[in-house]
Amino acid sequence: MVMTVLPVELGRVELAPAAALFRSLGDPARLAILRRLAGDGPARVVDLVKGLDLAQSTVSKHLAWSAPNPSGGRRCFGWRSRR
Repeated sequence: MVMTVLPVELGRVELAPAAALFRSLGDPARLAILRRLAGDGPARVVDLVKGLDLAQSTVSKHLAWSAPNPSGGRRCFGWRSRR
């Protein structure tokens, strides 16, 4: 088995996207929201609040990172698998 050793800085740059993804999934509320969307399909914030027993502000905060909405209009959130 041959291992290639990368300079530390190069490794950090290449791993930055993966590190950001793992950080974003480190919150239990965000994981619960993603699991709900992946399992049950699209949902409105009000439906996620009821189904997950989370505060509306918590659900909105965690969805804001995934799909910014500059218009402020109504949205339905979902999860699309990259199969």
